[in-house]
Amino acid sequence: EGENTEDITAPLVFQCQQCKVIVGDSMSFSYSTEKLNSISLEKACNVTHANFIITAKEGHDVGCSYVKFFCNNCDNELGKFYCTTSSEYDPLRDKFTFSIDKITSYELGKNQLGKVPDKDSLKNDSQSTVDSSIIETLVTKTEFYEETAKV
Repeated sequence: EGENTEDITAPLVFQCQQCKVIVGDSMSFSYSTEKLNSISLEKACNVTHANFIITAKEGHDVGCSYVKFFCNNCDNELGKFYCTTSSEYDPLRDKFTFSIDKITSYELGKNQLGKVPDKDSLKNDSQSTVDSSIIETLVTKTEFYEETAKV
């Protein structure tokens, strides 16, 4: 209660917290668990895994076996790929379970400009580095696409 949360209305892209390489998206979202502070995806990209299985001896996932996986780009540890689980964590089995604190995300379409400014509203400033012919071309193309979309 009292938290400032926004509804997610578009797919999310997940990135490595350290180097920002894309590691997955919400189209393959499977499960999230607050207890493990994680989200699980059916598929991931730009990740590599360790060559050995670990069985948790303590913590919330005690008794579960997993392989750690890492960012291909910077080798940052991102999470666990569970091979065997207790019944409580069955939804995590055979999924890429990312630690929330190891990834960032952004919502597609968020914070984008709505439209190219009208060429008449732009000032021709002597300090401006934008070529007015480029702006005119962008405005013309935008008007064309807007007209095409109406058909």
